[in-house]
Amino acid sequence: KAEMLIRNKTLLKDVSMLSGGQQTSSVEAFHSLILQFAPKKVAFTYNSMVARMQLAAMHYNENADRGQANTKDGQPQFKFSFPKSRQGQATVRIVKENSQFGMH
Repeated sequence: KAEMLIRNKTLLKDVSMLSGGQQTSSVEAFHSLILQFAPKKVAFTYNSMVARMQLAAMHYNENADRGQANTKDGQPQFKFSFPKSRQGQATVRIVKENSQFGMH
């Protein structure tokens, strides 16, 4: 029975989707960045929109592969926040290193 479950075509297809190449988090991060440069509530001309998209792409490409920042002791650095909407539960984010051009 175990072999039959492991060789199930549906399961194998689902497992292949779990690999890193199929993840969409980087695409979602890029789309979020586009919304920072070109919010949907504001109307832009075509040329302005193209320029904003190009600026968002350059910003994303510059900052996509930055490593995690370290403290002076060499320990990984994290940022904690306690938003009211989470009712006191902390959210933790990794602090990124500064890029060579100083963009954050």
